[in-house]
Amino acid sequence: MLQRTLRSNSCRLDPVTVTTNLPTRDIATGGGVVLIATVLTSALGVAYTIAMARLLSPVDYATLVSLLSLLSVASLPAGPIQTVVARATAVAIGRGEADPTRPVVREHGPRIGALAITMTAGGALAVPWLADFLQFDDPSLLWLGVPILGLGMLQPLLRGLAQGRAQFVLLASASTIDITAKVVGGVALALAGLAVRGALGAILAGGVASFVLVLAVFRRDRRHIPRSEEHTSELQSRLHLVCRLLLEK
Repeated sequence: MLQRTLRSNSCRLDPVTVTTNLPTRDIATGGGVVLIATVLTSALGVAYTIAMARLLSPVDYATLVSLLSLLSVASLPAGPIQTVVARATAVAIGRGEADPTRPVVREHGPRIGALAITMTAGGALAVPWLADFLQFDDPSLLWLGVPILGLGMLQPLLRGLAQGRAQFVLLASASTIDITAKVVGGVALALAGLAVRGALGAILAGGVASFVLVLAVFRRDRRHIPRSEEHTSELQSRLHLVCRLLLEK
């Protein structure tokens, strides 16, 4: 009992209060940027639907809609994942982490990576059955959807980090790159005669481009963190973990 009391007093973990140091003006500006990007992506999405309906044959258009619907349903876990990562990042910032991405990636990265691998493997195994069920003459279209699904499970990790760090412009830029590549690339490739295969390729290219953009920004920001602050943040994280382990005994 005495040992537990001493541990509690020496390793007291005060509850973390998540606060933001962003001025109201910056929050309003960031919200405006996200709003503009949302309106833009919605308008481009409508234009994409109309353009592909006119460019593709009825069979190809029905195939594309079926594939996009499947990907949309399979990617439903992405929304909650991004929310969880964003909250964890905000908590790390409130705890005083110099580099909040490191503890969040260390805690959630392996789980999200495992989910992405599982979803990708499951999608690959389901390709023959889906091709037969949907009566696709060309199963390669489904194979193109497999990497799109896997990437869609990894995107929430980086975007959740950006959301938790209140990097609204980065979030808006990633979304805009996604939809722009989908619309411009998909229409151009459809005009070139690649039809559904071109549309899926454009979606994959947009996802890769936005993923690389967010990753590059994080790597750049990480290089600007002073080594002393990074070391201090690492010690704080380890002390926090040790205290929790002691209090659980």
